[in-house]
Amino acid sequence: MASKTDICNLALARLGTENIISIDDDTKRAKTLKAVYDLVRDIVLADHPWNFAITRATLALLTTAPEFGYCYAYQLPTDPFCLRVLGIVGDTAANVDPGIEYKIEGRRLLTNVSPCNIKYIARVTVEGVFTPSFCSALALRLAAEVAYKLTGNASLKGEAMKEYQLELGKAKSQNAQEVTPEAWEDTSWADSRL
Repeated sequence: MASKTDICNLALARLGTENIISIDDDTKRAKTLKAVYDLVRDIVLADHPWNFAITRATLALLTTAPEFGYCYAYQLPTDPFCLRVLGIVGDTAANVDPGIEYKIEGRRLLTNVSPCNIKYIARVTVEGVFTPSFCSALALRLAAEVAYKLTGNASLKGEAMKEYQLELGKAKSQNAQEVTPEAWEDTSWADSRL
């Protein structure tokens, strides 16, 4: 179980710089990482539907309907804070229904369905629930964000971002293996190939 300081030290190791004792240290490295940590964590959380960050909610209907285009407006969750909506869950489905249209405007979700149940990526602030692959991806993204300020080496940012993209791909693959595989359905196209 990694702590915020552990993740920051992994980022510093990727940059080849000295570790910090605590994220609250009075050093340039700690202050720089602390200044960007929360925003970068949210970026990495929103980059992929991490299983540990997926949450479901029934949204509260707002009293003022949209002027046009949709019948209903709903308030997006604030606790836990909604970073990204994955979709609306249909009446009988356990997963999102890609056929249900919606639009996010401000902190409102507009749609034509009522009630409105969503799956979303929540802001997770407790590092203890992060997977090791997420921690590694977060550390690389942190390294990219602070590379130039801490090392003066502009090329390190690009290198760290490339490593982040590779690590994100591996982490996504691991994350995808934590769910029941969807059943493959025969279609007329598949039948015609037989």
